[in-house]
Amino acid sequence: MSSTPSSSVVWKFFQANLGRSKIATKELKELKCSQNYPFPDIYLIQEPYTYKGKATGLPLSWKVLSAEHAKVLVAVRNNNINIIARHVSKEIVIADLFDGNGQITVASIYFPPSKDKTRAISELEASMKDIDTSKMVFGGDINMRSILWGPDIPDHRAADDGGPFVDFIMKYSLQIINNPNSPSTFESKNGKSWIDVTVSSRGLHNKISNWTVNKNVFSDHSYLSFDISLATGPTGGYLRISKRKIYKLGNLVADKFRNAEAEITAHLKVPWWDLELELQRKKTRALRFRYQRCKQDIERQHRRSLFKREEAKYRWLIKVKSRDSFEKLCVLLTGSNPFDLPYKLATGKCKKKIIYNTVFDQHGNKTKSIEETIAAIVHKLFPQEEEQMESARQKRVRDSVAGYSNIRNDRTFTKLEIREVIRGMAKNKAPGLDSINVLMAEVIHKKSPEILTGIFNKCLQLGVFPKEWKKAKLILINKPGKDPELANSYRPICLLSVLSKILDKLITQRITYLLKSRGMLHKQQHGFRNGRSCETANYELRKSIQKAMQHKFKVCLVSLDVAGAFDNVWRHSILEQLIRAECPFNLFTLIKDYFEDRHVVYEISNNQWTFYTQRGVPQGSCSGPLFWNLVVSTALDLALPQGCQIQAFADDLIIVVRGVNTESLTIRCNEAISRLVAWGKTHKLQFNASKTTLMPITFGGRLTRNEPLQVVLEGHQVTIKDQIVYLGVTWDSALTFTPHFKKVRQRVDILTYKITSVADNFYWRHNRMFKRIYTGAIEPYILYGHGAWGNRLQLKTVDKFLNGIQRRPLIKLTRAFRTTSTEALQVIAGVLPLSLKAIEVYTKFLVLTVKINATVGTKVFNSAEVEEKRDIFDRHPADWCSVPFGTEGPVGEDIEIYTDGSGIDGKVGAAMVVFFHGTEVHHEICRLEDSATVFQAETKGIQMALEYINNSKQWHRYHIFSDSKSVY
Repeated sequence: MSSTPSSSVVWKFFQANLGRSKIATKELKELKCSQNYPFPDIYLIQEPYTYKGKATGLPLSWKVLSAEHAKVLVAVRNNNINIIARHVSKEIVIADLFDGNGQITVASIYFPPSKDKTRAISELEASMKDIDTSKMVFGGDINMRSILWGPDIPDHRAADDGGPFVDFIMKYSLQIINNPNSPSTFESKNGKSWIDVTVSSRGLHNKISNWTVNKNVFSDHSYLSFDISLATGPTGGYLRISKRKIYKLGNLVADKFRNAEAEITAHLKVPWWDLELELQRKKTRALRFRYQRCKQDIERQHRRSLFKREEAKYRWLIKVKSRDSFEKLCVLLTGSNPFDLPYKLATGKCKKKIIYNTVFDQHGNKTKSIEETIAAIVHKLFPQEEEQMESARQKRVRDSVAGYSNIRNDRTFTKLEIREVIRGMAKNKAPGLDSINVLMAEVIHKKSPEILTGIFNKCLQLGVFPKEWKKAKLILINKPGKDPELANSYRPICLLSVLSKILDKLITQRITYLLKSRGMLHKQQHGFRNGRSCETANYELRKSIQKAMQHKFKVCLVSLDVAGAFDNVWRHSILEQLIRAECPFNLFTLIKDYFEDRHVVYEISNNQWTFYTQRGVPQGSCSGPLFWNLVVSTALDLALPQGCQIQAFADDLIIVVRGVNTESLTIRCNEAISRLVAWGKTHKLQFNASKTTLMPITFGGRLTRNEPLQVVLEGHQVTIKDQIVYLGVTWDSALTFTPHFKKVRQRVDILTYKITSVADNFYWRHNRMFKRIYTGAIEPYILYGHGAWGNRLQLKTVDKFLNGIQRRPLIKLTRAFRTTSTEALQVIAGVLPLSLKAIEVYTKFLVLTVKINATVGTKVFNSAEVEEKRDIFDRHPADWCSVPFGTEGPVGEDIEIYTDGSGIDGKVGAAMVVFFHGTEVHHEICRLEDSATVFQAETKGIQMALEYINNSKQWHRYHIFSDSKSVY
């Protein structure tokens, strides 16, 4: 076999000081250093344009690394190149860049003219601690001159200013990439100099080529560009073909196609760039060069004025065209969904590229590579089992799980069951490692339902969950506001196979039915439950507080946080609860196998690492919340001290404690916490002491914040606060909810301002869109938490707060003067006063959800008159039935039933008529109460048709026709 040469991949670098120019930043994404030069892959930027301390104007598809109020940044345009932060500060950013071909370290640096250069170099050296400098390139504006990177032309800098940087170069054996004979890197009307420098380590020096100085229009600094070649291994030659090599070739082709989209995306042009802008840029550049080459003062001033005039026109064109293009995009996107791009920009919900940082591992050492970083994060987020440390009780649980047997098996999955699970899955969710998405599964089951039905039933029969379905694709997301050097500052997202999620959902439905039939769904658990929500949790908390305050007891709240609950819960605790529920044996065996031998797989730049997970419920699974509820229900059943009431929403636990005096209150709090800590150890869970808080209830003068409540959690003093946030509602010790409304007002004002400014007044020229945002997002956000504060709606202070919060969005909606009264704004905008809307929402909550009567004025709404929604889990999932519907018209065959409901002159009624081969054979009319809605009338008509069918003799086929899609 012939020897083959090595090929290489070239990374294109772009280095520039943008002079804090907004237009220069906008131009950056379209800028090439020459016509035939492709877009750069990596940008080393100094003095970028910033807005409110953040670098702004770069595309969301770029990976951008910078600090707050930064003067430097590193940006990666090529999606195949990944970035991991090594050091981030205002004037120095160091990062590792890598793909499947190699890795280098880059540094973007800026030394301000006024800064002492010796101090600047010391800071640079300190930032390079524990960083491998064998493959490193530095680029930046150092504001120093030396004959090593430029000619000996005097300027305002002293001749030896380059001394500290030269010493730095010598110390680390760096190579200067600059050509001393190149054009100046900085030029203004006061002169020119060579202060933008590129240096590299010896290991990279021979791989750097095409270092060029390119003149700029919007900054006094020139753009620098250069290439770095990375070897990718041997290519070419003749090879013997085998099955193994064909298999490897197939994987290689698949990898290339997987990366193709990223490569294409990286080189897309911005939509607003056109020929007019291209010609204007060339004209402006040419005039700048003419002006800079001129030596005669009078002619130079004339050429400068020509250049400035065309430069201003160029700036204006960029601004106008980019704004027009963005507004057209907003109109297009919000035509069908007002919560699209502009709203996401305003609320900060746009997805950004993930940038990792080196972190501290379990031994306190800083990681040095992407592999070490991912391993440290996974070790923190997915703890391993320590079976040798288990207690005698935990060992008995293991034995009980291993020896479980039950003669009863669950029924097989039905085609309808599987179809409804697939139909209920979101179609736009990312697939797992097998790349099979929901639409594929839907088509497969529609064309040949026997395939998936056979596979899933064989899994149930054998009690085996396929190994490939136990692997999850791991994605790590930075938690906003968290220290990126801590391993727990990343949130794991696990993408499971769609087929795995279908089987998981089938299991979840069967277990939910089992638990409901056994009465094991705890009434004090409000998370992930049908008919329960954050509102019901807050409502029950308020009721518990009111009950505890009877007879003038002293009351306090203790809020506890379970550390990494879903990722740490002991799987055998879940299986133990399934044994208590007498789980059918085939279902139990399948779930047991589901928990065994699970892995998460992390992929980046053609590298793949697999990690074994032994604890917790699978992240991203359908069954995870249900299995957690199984375990936490044992905490809700604990025998707590008298006067303690506990409730939960998922992993948020809160206890209402009452006592006759401070001493009894303290004793009960400590005893309740100690019992919960013991419960946690049984299930290998811990409570986060820093997030556990206590709030004394000062309402009625019962307690004060300074009361000597010495409450501890495993030796840590529990923090006493006069406010706690529970499920997004700020509870204050006086139960006034004034702090809550003030926070809501601040957030609504900020959101209104951001929506106003983010799209260049887009929404204010399209008021219909903003009204939809107001009614669909802002109004529900303000009214959130009514389960907690709804009983205070009769107070004038609450009325004033609500209408005051509503005022600012309505001013923006109506574009009225700020002196316009709130009542006038509500009329002009065509919306209810928020105080009245709150009464409506709270009344519906009481009648429909809590199932109690509510009174508004003199009107009493009786909950008994409202038809209850039937719980689908009252029946076994295998017995569920579905009535298919379509949009086909009548054909005059079989029995056709037409239904309708309407309201005329304040009267509401429903009717249905039956035809047999086009001849009327029966009809019915029903009069409803005047308060009924048209929707209820339409529903009644269909109900009449179903009752007619149920009472009729068996027939080949019935067709029901209705003009109300909403009923279905």
